[in-house]
Amino acid sequence: VESEANRFTRPLDDRSSLLPEGTRVHALGSLTKAWETPGWWLRPKLAVNAAAYQVDQAMSDGRTRASRLIPTVSVDAGAVFERDSDWFGRSQRQTLEPRLLYVNTPFRAQSALPSFDTGGYDFNAVSIYAENAFSGVDRVSDSHQITAGATTRLIDPATGAETLRLGIAQRYLF
Repeated sequence: VESEANRFTRPLDDRSSLLPEGTRVHALGSLTKAWETPGWWLRPKLAVNAAAYQVDQAMSDGRTRASRLIPTVSVDAGAVFERDSDWFGRSQRQTLEPRLLYVNTPFRAQSALPSFDTGGYDFNAVSIYAENAFSGVDRVSDSHQITAGATTRLIDPATGAETLRLGIAQRYLF
C-alpha cells in the first residue's frame, strides 16, 4: 500500500489562477504474486486506486467533497535471451527481450474531480508499458489493452556498459 495526504494552496498574489485549492488523501493498494527466474517473469496484479478530495471552492458540480475508487487488473510477462556476438570487431552480448502487458481498468468519470498535480505521460519506451497513462494521482486512465513489444540491447561483457538499445512495441485496444 502506498498512501499520501496533501494540502494544495496557491500564493496569495496568485488569486487569478483557476487551479483548485484543497486537500487530497490518496491510497494505492496492490496485491501481486511474481514468478521470476533469471530468464523470464510473470507478474499478475490486482490494484485499487482510491482518492478523497475536499476543496475550498466548489467543483463544477457544486460539491466541495468527492471521492473515487478504481480497480485495475494487470499481467506483465517477459523474457530475456542472451548470446555472445561480435559487432564491428568488438565483443558484445546481445539480448532479445520480448514483453507482454495486459491491463484492464474500467471507466470511471473523473472530469468533475480536481486535478492538483496530474498530467499525461510523454509517449516513450517506459510509458508504453505503464498501467496508467497519467503521472500524478488525480487521474486514472481507463483501459482494456495489451501491449506487445521487444527490445534488443548490445552490452559490453567486460564493463556491462550498454552500447545500443533498440525497441519496438504495439498497443492493441479491446
